[in-house]
Amino acid sequence: MIKTATLPHGFLKVWKWFMLTVGVFLLVVPLLGQRPNIVWIMAEDISPELECYGHPAVRTPHLNTLASEGARYTRAFTTAPSCTPSRNAMMLGVYQTRTDTQDQRRRGITLPAGVKPITHLLREAGYFTALRCGYSGKTDLNFDAEPLFDGNDWKQRQPGQPFFAQITLNITHRQPNNGGWYPVREQSAHPVDPTDVSLPPYFPDHPVCRMDWAIYL
Repeated sequence: MIKTATLPHGFLKVWKWFMLTVGVFLLVVPLLGQRPNIVWIMAEDISPELECYGHPAVRTPHLNTLASEGARYTRAFTTAPSCTPSRNAMMLGVYQTRTDTQDQRRRGITLPAGVKPITHLLREAGYFTALRCGYSGKTDLNFDAEPLFDGNDWKQRQPGQPFFAQITLNITHRQPNNGGWYPVREQSAHPVDPTDVSLPPYFPDHPVCRMDWAIYL
């Protein structure tokens, strides 16, 4: 589970191993006749405040199931402090400075020779690559590498074709005056109690801050 912008611990080392794993996967899996479908869920601007990462106040049963059945990274962080360069590093597996995409919202960069998005590698391995799948179609990567995806739903693939689907959840992005978060809190089966939160050390322990943090969670 990889999320943009604020994951602590060792993203670069983990991502190098992830990309190496993907490379081995693309080489070996076709030989074995096994090409599993891949669903990549990306949530914007959140840290690992999830139950599967040990947060005591948050209840995320569906993510718990995904984490128990998949890979859960515990030593990962992003290589940039903002979302756009963080996303392109995850898509490319290299530092943003190598591709001149380190700035926030610097459009139209052409990738250097030999650097390919993971979706291109998967396409070459016979995968159908999909973006959106009923959710946000946001990419916001700073570079041009079209077509980045083959379609907007895995249902568009050929019969029997494996798929890679990127699903972006941008409701976790900071909303103006928390406007988008209040309806989510009202619909939640497990809203976080402000009295149960542990505020970051740089926040004053005040009811307004506690409620703000609880709404975020």
